[in-house]
Amino acid sequence: MNPKKIGIILVVIIAVLAILLVYRGQNKPEEALGVKTEEEAKISDITAQEVHKLITDNQGNDNFVILDVRAPQEFASGYIEGAINFNYIASNFKEEIEKLDRNKTYLVYCQSGRRSSAATKIMQELGFEDVYNMQGGFSQWQAENLSVVKE
Repeated sequence: MNPKKIGIILVVIIAVLAILLVYRGQNKPEEALGVKTEEEAKISDITAQEVHKLITDNQGNDNFVILDVRAPQEFASGYIEGAINFNYIASNFKEEIEKLDRNKTYLVYCQSGRRSSAATKIMQELGFEDVYNMQGGFSQWQAENLSVVKE
């Protein structure tokens, strides 16, 4: 084989090895691009009792937000203390969610858990990092006789 070809092959091999060494500690291509994977964006389904503990543990924490994604009429009939209402079925829901601080922790709930589950998926797509969805929704919260604010 021609010594010039051998030199070219060695350069290519060295370049490939150098690239592999640079990315050695990175398990996924997304990491090299700085993209958050689904596993890194913490979206968790939790029970009403776990929600109660989460709320208790975060009293006074400005970085903890409770989002009620039911319709305003549902919200007015009763809600979890401290919750703010973002109507999931509103045409501007996604635009309103985009305005929120992605670095805060969010607890999201609706009446049964279906809308809040969809809302947390939207939040995940938008880059929110720490989001909890209450399984069973407000119905489960009430079934467990947990505290409700009524206007």
